[in-house]
Amino acid sequence: MAFHVYDLGPVSARLQRYADMDGLVPEAGNRWSEFHWTHREWRMFADRENGQIYWERFLSETVVATTEALEVLERLHDANSVKN
Repeated sequence: MAFHVYDLGPVSARLQRYADMDGLVPEAGNRWSEFHWTHREWRMFADRENGQIYWERFLSETVVATTEALEVLERLHDANSVKN
């Protein structure tokens, strides 16, 4: 299930490059065709020869970036909890 890039608040900028035109960030199990991509991205993912490879690479990078962003968000939350 995709999520909206701004759901991650202060770390959302880390994921903007992975969001579609509606601000949705794909997660493992999503298909590229479920999103509203720019024309350039759509053509890349729809490519019959290499589209699936491009999508899998993009999705892998997205999952890593999301994991890292969530870790940063957790550290920010923990730091704020200590202050209060």
